[in-house]
Amino acid sequence: MKDALGIEDSQIYAGALSAALSSGFEFSKALAHLLNLLSRPLINASLILFNLSKPHVTNFISNLLEYERNLSNEMKAFQLLLLTLAIICAALKRYIARKRYVERLAAWLTKRRSEVKTSYDEAMQKVRDFNYTLACVLPHLIYVGVCVGCWRWFKPQVAWLASGWTVPVLSVVYPVFGTVAVLRQRSVLKGGVKVPDQVDVNVKSPKDADKSSPNTPPTTKSSSSTSSTSFASPLSSPILRVGGGKRTKSLGCVPLAQKSESDSDVVAAIRYWTVYGVVTASYTFLSYLPFLNSHVIRLQSLSGPLKFFFFLWLHLPFDATEMIYRYACPLALRFADKSGGKVDNDAMMNVINKLTSLIGLAAMVGLCGDKTRDRANIVLRESLSVLPSVVCLGMPSYFTSFGVIWSSLLVPAANSARGNANFEAEVEGAEESQTRWLKYWCVYATTSGALHYLNPILAWVPFSTHGVLVLFMAMSLPGLGVCEFLFQIIVNEAVGWGILSGEGFKDVGETMVVRGIRAVSRAEKMRSTGGNDKSAEKEGKEEPLENKKNK
Repeated sequence: MKDALGIEDSQIYAGALSAALSSGFEFSKALAHLLNLLSRPLINASLILFNLSKPHVTNFISNLLEYERNLSNEMKAFQLLLLTLAIICAALKRYIARKRYVERLAAWLTKRRSEVKTSYDEAMQKVRDFNYTLACVLPHLIYVGVCVGCWRWFKPQVAWLASGWTVPVLSVVYPVFGTVAVLRQRSVLKGGVKVPDQVDVNVKSPKDADKSSPNTPPTTKSSSSTSSTSFASPLSSPILRVGGGKRTKSLGCVPLAQKSESDSDVVAAIRYWTVYGVVTASYTFLSYLPFLNSHVIRLQSLSGPLKFFFFLWLHLPFDATEMIYRYACPLALRFADKSGGKVDNDAMMNVINKLTSLIGLAAMVGLCGDKTRDRANIVLRESLSVLPSVVCLGMPSYFTSFGVIWSSLLVPAANSARGNANFEAEVEGAEESQTRWLKYWCVYATTSGALHYLNPILAWVPFSTHGVLVLFMAMSLPGLGVCEFLFQIIVNEAVGWGILSGEGFKDVGETMVVRGIRAVSRAEKMRSTGGNDKSAEKEGKEEPLENKKNK
């Protein structure tokens, strides 16, 4: 076919194709020239580096070959064995990842755990049908028998376990991580944010809900299955879960199962720390008594294994924490009523009323604001619980130690039990009280651990026990805000060091520990140089000005 000018279509297509090919060829030439210009410095730099490193690499290879020649046949065989094991381990790692053996093993362990739990419950149900008292006592008797057998036949191994980090990890570190996870989970649920790790696969979608009848509630997993897929908290496992959370309210988009699960975790954590506070205070108090101190020292070799078996017993699914809490809670509540602001003495009530009137008058005159007045009234009420510790401040260090026990263990344990009781009775402000005292126990665990390692130094510092007492008194008064401040510092430090994930210091260099080390090293450097660095800098900066003036 021909167009209006008489040119055939094939000629038009051929011309366009030749123009496109020529343009592509020119573009390829320009691109090759550009790559040549860009790669020439890299090639030259690579050649320079190769020429510089060639003697060193040659020397290293020759030394390595000489070293291998001088080795014995046994060492050569050992090296070959290590290389073979490394290759086998790499191949096994790839094979295990491809076959998903880790996930399958985890699923198998979960299934076996549920089967063993079911068998255990069925066996205990048969014993319970026969005798209820025997069913309650039998697990503890079996555990005592196992402990006695381990102490009888594996005494060195048990003593070695109890003398190391096992007891602090079981009693403090493991519960602290669980408590922090519980607190963060409660803050997430309060904010109405749905946690991806807790998405319930059995909850119906909106389309399925529309198809179903309006009176049919969405199905959720049972408590046992929910605890297996709960957030990463040690307290969410059956080890420290003892039940107790019966709240049925939910917040926004937070599912009901997640809210009740978080509440039961908080109740379990409060129960554990209450038992820990009462037991630790009792043991420390008895060890300080003069007529029992010699017996405690004599039984020092048994105290480590006893602590190990006791805290392991609390973590086992025997409801040991709930059993001890059931007996300790009434005493703690009675103590909390006596020391938590309920004043029966008329003279003390008159003093408190007068002080409250003075604070109100100061706020009316303008010496302080309304927030300061409210905080002062709260601190005044809360300070009644630490009055015995205040009396101990004017005594020697031996008697001040009893004040430390009172303000750091007994008062928080009593207030924790009171917060739990108010939560179960659905009293207003109970959740805030629970959160406040859980934060206190996290701060107490960290502070007491640091003081334990600083004890040899503090023993030589005058009035160090009095300073520790003042610190714990300030921590046990929530109105001052000391505990909240220290808890935030601890969480930020843990995030900075990579122990926890979340908001906080993003780099290790931003943590207070690293900044403190830098400040100490900088001060030591300045002390060693006598401050000459700054003076030299100042002189160096001032010299040009002086020269200009002289000129």
